[in-house]
Amino acid sequence: MMKNKKWIGLVLAAALVITLAACEKKTQPQKPQEPTTTQPTEPQKDTAAKIESRGQTWEKTADDGFRVLSAAIGLPKVTLANGETPMNLTNYYDNLLEKYLTQAQESGEIALEEYADDQTSGLVFTPYDLEADFTAACNRRGLLSFCRTVTEFTGGAHESRVILGESWVLRDGDFYLLSLEDCFEEPEKAKTAIRDLIKQQAAEKAKTEDGYYFENYEELLDSAWSEGEFYFTENALCVVYQEYSLGPYLSGAQVFELPLAQLPNLKTELK
Repeated sequence: MMKNKKWIGLVLAAALVITLAACEKKTQPQKPQEPTTTQPTEPQKDTAAKIESRGQTWEKTADDGFRVLSAAIGLPKVTLANGETPMNLTNYYDNLLEKYLTQAQESGEIALEEYADDQTSGLVFTPYDLEADFTAACNRRGLLSFCRTVTEFTGGAHESRVILGESWVLRDGDFYLLSLEDCFEEPEKAKTAIRDLIKQQAAEKAKTEDGYYFENYEELLDSAWSEGEFYFTENALCVVYQEYSLGPYLSGAQVFELPLAQLPNLKTELK
């Protein structure tokens, strides 16, 4: 009887081992989680990111070899302190590069037509030009801010120049683009302070340089303000007004540098 019990116990143990092995083989690996598009709430206080320039040049030539358009595009390439690539930021500038190249190609066709017309009319054609470049205005802790310039000539008396800004905050291993409201605990209170500081600086400039602004520049300071056109330096928030917004072409684009110490309720992660 003892032998039978021992034999039954061995059979049951073997069956249990076979069952567990079968279950292990049938277990499927879990699918990876889909990336979230929601910004994490906690900033990541990393060291400064590594910033390089990635560029591309392109040109359009006529059949006789004359260059009718040249383009030189320079945009940020960012690597985190741990060597990883921030995908949100990288995708943003990938798309921007494609946009600029498409713009250059479309302008190249127009330039080709104008060149042919000028050849027929005996006029001198001035080649078109598109140039985009950037500087890293701020790169500290989890804050990264770029000031970009886009200069374009498509005929006429002079070229046009646009100043653009993008500011990014590092959270959970990726950078997220900031709006102006994202930067302050009380956005409306901050906007009032920003307007006041800009008006003070503009009034001082108007006193020293006659004709620098249009006569109604005080009204234009409100109506021409675009909240998305800003960037950070180490100690200031820079607000941009594009050329012709406040004054004549010779005055160029206006950049108002507002000390961070004078702005209320700036979020701690941006200080």
